[in-house]
Amino acid sequence: IWRLTKDTKVESAPLDLRLLRRDELEKLKEELLPVIQTLREMGYGVRKIKKHLKKYHNIDLPLTTIRRWIRNELKDTKWMRVPIPWIPKRCPELAYLIGVALGDACTRPTNYKNMTFYEFRLKVRSEDFRDEVYKALKAIGLHPYKWTYKHPQHGTWYCTAVSCKKFVLFMNDIKENPKQALPWIYGFESEFIRGFYESEGNLDDYRPADYDLRIVNTRKDYIELICEALRRIGVREVRVYVERDKRPNRRPRYVLKIAIQEEVDKFIKIVRPVIRNEPKRKSPKDCPQALKLY
Repeated sequence: IWRLTKDTKVESAPLDLRLLRRDELEKLKEELLPVIQTLREMGYGVRKIKKHLKKYHNIDLPLTTIRRWIRNELKDTKWMRVPIPWIPKRCPELAYLIGVALGDACTRPTNYKNMTFYEFRLKVRSEDFRDEVYKALKAIGLHPYKWTYKHPQHGTWYCTAVSCKKFVLFMNDIKENPKQALPWIYGFESEFIRGFYESEGNLDDYRPADYDLRIVNTRKDYIELICEALRRIGVREVRVYVERDKRPNRRPRYVLKIAIQEEVDKFIKIVRPVIRNEPKRKSPKDCPQALKLY
């Protein structure tokens, strides 16, 4: 196994580890570990180390192998991802995400194998809503990912998530004390309302010229925050009442209702929601059933 310098031009195919014997693999590991350690001290990440080894040493190591060597052989405590240095800044996208966090988004930390994971997750029926949240997360400097989950009986779900401890703790503080959101949504009330409405609101269409706008949530302080934001944008004809759920162990729901058509039209014109109604769920009759073999 030849060590290549930076001036050496590599023209042959990268080395395949599956073709090496055990003693050759151990020799390769002894040769590459000092190189990997030097690159780690220079601040190289796992993917950057992989590119360096492929370019200058003609060896294409799998990412899992590099991570295992860094963790087990070098005992590097920085083998995990570096936390994203996220700092909250006042902007329309953050106000929108605060509204989503108070609604459909899940920010509860999860524990797995003695480790705690902080993830902002959203699972909804509307692809447009999911894409709006995904774009807002990217706009504030995070690195979200999105996917689609298709269930044979319950239809299609559109999901997005991002892992950032500072962002999740920031949202959890606001969910516990909604008044902390006031300095972040001041001046961006329409975006904040849009995020909460797309999560918890809908239009009840009775006739083309007769429809009511409703926002429902079990937290009274969330509804009060929305009422205050609506007053700031000029929507004042708002009614709030309580609905009792007959099912056991269910909390009462607080309903914000706008029934005057002029106020509803004003709301839609100012807030500009990407969805007005939650997409209807696919009934089990419309879903393909599994073939019974008995």
